[in-house]
Amino acid sequence: MRTNVRKVYTMKVTNINGNADFSCACSSSLEHWKNFSRQSLLAFCPEETCILKPEVGALVQKDGSTDTNWYIIPLCKKHNSMTGKSLLVGDYISLVLANAEQTCGKKSI
Repeated sequence: MRTNVRKVYTMKVTNINGNADFSCACSSSLEHWKNFSRQSLLAFCPEETCILKPEVGALVQKDGSTDTNWYIIPLCKKHNSMTGKSLLVGDYISLVLANAEQTCGKKSI
């Protein structure tokens, strides 16, 4: 009997420092992600094997890329605490630019 298996594609990111060094007008890094991702908060942490609830917005960088920007993604507290570690996360999750000057700090014209 054949079963349908959904292939989950991943991207590799490095958790650069939890969310300790992020501040903006959105009140928290998770709120910043919610405001700019155009996605609903997921039921599970996007780390490929995790079933915990995402509770915080973590600062990450893309692994293996020349892109040195900092991004925010929602993670559970366990994976958010893994500073300096690489994580495989579902590629369905939006990476939201952590640079407040280019997002919530923009002045409207």
